[in-house]
Amino acid sequence: MVSTSSAGSIEKLYRLTVELGNTLDEQREVRTFFTWLATEVNPQFAALYVVDEIKCTLKPVGALGYGTGLLPLIPMGEDVWRHLEGAIPAIRTSTGRRYGIPLVLEGEVLGFLAVVSSASGSALQAEKKLLAAATGCLAPTLRNIWRYQSLEDQVRRRTAQLLESEARHRKLAQRLNLLREVDRAILEAKPAVEVAQVAVRRIPDLVPGTAAALLMTCKGSPEAEVVAASQLQHGPWLPLGMRLSLDGLELSPSCQPQLFLLHEGGEDCVLLPQALREFLPNQLAWVSLSPVGAEETLWGVLLLAGLKACEWQEEYRELARDFCESLGLAFRQQELREELRSHQEELERRVRKRTEELQKLVNLMAGREIRMAELKEVIKLLRKQLLEAGLTPVADDPLALGEESPL
Repeated sequence: MVSTSSAGSIEKLYRLTVELGNTLDEQREVRTFFTWLATEVNPQFAALYVVDEIKCTLKPVGALGYGTGLLPLIPMGEDVWRHLEGAIPAIRTSTGRRYGIPLVLEGEVLGFLAVVSSASGSALQAEKKLLAAATGCLAPTLRNIWRYQSLEDQVRRRTAQLLESEARHRKLAQRLNLLREVDRAILEAKPAVEVAQVAVRRIPDLVPGTAAALLMTCKGSPEAEVVAASQLQHGPWLPLGMRLSLDGLELSPSCQPQLFLLHEGGEDCVLLPQALREFLPNQLAWVSLSPVGAEETLWGVLLLAGLKACEWQEEYRELARDFCESLGLAFRQQELREELRSHQEELERRVRKRTEELQKLVNLMAGREIRMAELKEVIKLLRKQLLEAGLTPVADDPLALGEESPL
């Protein structure tokens, strides 16, 4: 036979378990707990603190009694009651009995319930047991809410990252399409070096009496390799595959074409790299070096040379600049394709990972439904035990939706 006191405690806990865990709102669940606490226990004062591991403090989330105002944050390891007395003078003058109930779940302390009670003796012990059981119901509810909030934060952050990545991909694709429209004749799915070879061979047709060559920079080395060269007086002036040193030249993607006059006093010639001077034909009158690059990347140098000094005009500078921009776009397009492919693979990996996480969440929700079904069976068993004990439950079972009451 269940004692009247035990039956009363079971009934109170039953009402709490019915009311708790129906939402994923921490404030609402705490209010529900304190409403139950005020109705069923009615202590002089109660304050619920939870552990903030990041700040190493106990953070107040709810209280009742003594005209509760702003509760203090309490550093971990310090006396809770000393801080409460400092914030609420009525606690210091109260004759009620103080005690604390830890919120523990699976060996982890989640928080602390501080209580000032007017009960004494066996009533006080029964009250402590009741609140210990009640906090045992509250702890998993709070843990589930925190886990859900953490999952929501992760989903929000990852969604923002995916949206940012998608916007970046769109931007890269737009730039890629713009490059195709601006220079469709050059960027027709051919390798950039092959495009450069075709274009370099056509420069002498645009500027008679000139020769052109494209030097590709070598990573980790001051040298550049000749990958394309036109003819000079019916013969190659720089053989393909030759490596030339660019030491002594200040080149960057934003630099303007640099002109060196080779036969007017010879002063400008000393500015050229020694290795480059050694391989230039003697009949050249001027040499122009133009960087081929985009943004902060330098891919190579366009070398233009002429036999007559008077042939260098401003239009040649514009031609070199436009030609280098076109080549830079070609090389940048190749790089963008690789980046786009890499980003697409990364996006697909993230989508697969996100899908797995959502599947896990669905599985967790399915498990919760199973636990709710088990809880219904436990409630039915509790009601049956109460009836067998000669006690009539005060509250109906809210989980038995549409079911006929056994009473």
